[in-house]
Amino acid sequence: MSYRLKHIIRMEKTWRWFGKKDKITLPMLRQIGVEGIVTALHDVPNGEIWALEAIQSLKDYIESHQLRWSVVESLPVSEAIKYAGPERDQLIENYKVTEGAGTAGHKVFRRLGGDICQEDDGF
Repeated sequence: MSYRLKHIIRMEKTWRWFGKKDKITLPMLRQIGVEGIVTALHDVPNGEIWALEAIQSLKDYIESHQLRWSVVESLPVSEAIKYAGPERDQLIENYKVTEGAGTAGHKVFRRLGGDICQEDDGF
């Protein structure tokens, strides 16, 4: 009896990386066989917009080490949004802008403990 696979599922070896200040460097990760990076703009304070230029810069840095930015993670929601603080509306607008920039071309964007899957091939 022969079987045909309709879809081949390829697992990607990823690692959560905390940015350029992380003690574990991208060359170390590449050496142990990591293919994709799970990270965020860890230097941007909660509630501030992630600039597209900063996202692109980090993407370029990761790719310069022959890795892929596979998952954008940890876009924190400000406490003022959660508890309806006076700056809530502006922070929600900032969050929307950042989410739009961050998901542009990414396959998975992680927020609020859940994954949002995109249909494209990633960044």
